[in-house]
Amino acid sequence: MLLGDKIDLDIPVILHQGMADAEVPYETAIQLATQLACDNVQLLLHKSAGHRFSEPDEIQQLLESVRQLHNKIKSPAATAEHSD
Repeated sequence: MLLGDKIDLDIPVILHQGMADAEVPYETAIQLATQLACDNVQLLLHKSAGHRFSEPDEIQQLLESVRQLHNKIKSPAATAEHSD
């Protein structure tokens, strides 16, 4: 992944990153979050999570993030913002 330029994405973003991930260092997620052009970015660092996010509590956290994003996108304010 190239992280040298801004990523032109104008939607809410929630990133989950395991700090025990041996494949992708959590610093990469921090860099990715800073490269996103949108202001509505959340980065959630999970201290004991690895790369797969396959534990039941980790899956629940991912599902909750999907619910949050769905609610943001379907809200009237979000619809008006993206209709320009």
